[in-house]
Amino acid sequence: HGTALLHVLLATALLLGGVSGFILSRETNCGLLCHRRSAAASAAALASSESPIVAEANLINAESPTILTIDNLLSKEDIDAAMKCIETECISTTTTTSDYQEDIFRAGAEEEEDSHFVAAVDRALNKGTDLNPPLVRGSIPATHADSPLEQFLWVITNHPEAMDQSDIVAGANFIQRRQARQKWESEGGRQLLELSMDDEPFAKAGKRYEMPNEVEDMLLQQIVRPMMPNTTHWSVQDATVVVYDEGESQVPHVDPCDATILVYLDDGRANLEEECEPIGLTGGDTCYPFIGCRVPVEVGKILFFSSTLSPSGERDVSSLHHGGLIRSGRKVVAQIMLDLSYEGQNNDDARSSSASWLDILSVSFT
Repeated sequence: HGTALLHVLLATALLLGGVSGFILSRETNCGLLCHRRSAAASAAALASSESPIVAEANLINAESPTILTIDNLLSKEDIDAAMKCIETECISTTTTTSDYQEDIFRAGAEEEEDSHFVAAVDRALNKGTDLNPPLVRGSIPATHADSPLEQFLWVITNHPEAMDQSDIVAGANFIQRRQARQKWESEGGRQLLELSMDDEPFAKAGKRYEMPNEVEDMLLQQIVRPMMPNTTHWSVQDATVVVYDEGESQVPHVDPCDATILVYLDDGRANLEEECEPIGLTGGDTCYPFIGCRVPVEVGKILFFSSTLSPSGERDVSSLHHGGLIRSGRKVVAQIMLDLSYEGQNNDDARSSSASWLDILSVSFT
């Protein structure tokens, strides 16, 4: 019990008190997820669908966190269309996100960031000749000569007017990524990584992409809307696609939202030639260490889980989870983070009157 309590306290301190250290912002240095689409665009996608139907769900965990899966909301045509779009707009472009947990561990990130710091300082030096006194290379202390980051920080501290605003914002996020990486390499971070249900230690993260609008609209209409009764409203906090290849996994974490929907779209078979022997996915379960639960990957399966205690809004540490190690094949998963509000009611009162997540979801159980 003492060890379990330590883990809970550790997870609380690292994941709730320091979210900005583990999930970086896209457009501001605030440590919050910034959804690239307007709220109106996502809301329009939800409103354009037909009236909700009752989804047939499999209840995995009724208590904290609420976990359920649904198998009957996406057709093969839906999945194929989503994967075709993802292959074209995400995977083939190699343009991944730059500010999520996966990016904290991205190979080559520090070298790319150092290149940015060098270029930013060079741009500042070009502008600095017009300052009084002028900013020249010799102004930067020789002790910073071997550190692009130290040079960047010195210029910002002493001559902020010479630095482009875009360089400052990008540099701040790079620094935040490095601080987050240091947290994971600390004693507390290592203990958090030990919560993983994989036998092998975490080595490499998957690749995350912004979800194409076409795929997001389809998933909102086909999945989120059927689970949403008329008395509630889901707002989309974030929508991304994560691709895991062999040897990749995810660090244990708590999502900064009310609930998350994961949609498993590919288990590695889609990329194989038809005449080849199919190689299915091995590994990649979605794992919940605190409750000892694993949800295996099945193409077309929809996984819903809560990250708050009931719909109260209080963060639920027991929802800590991670994507398991991929031993063979490939896993492609669409992720939609959702926040909950109530139509025509005081949001706090409505939340407190709901006993559990199961009270508000339009699902029946098989």
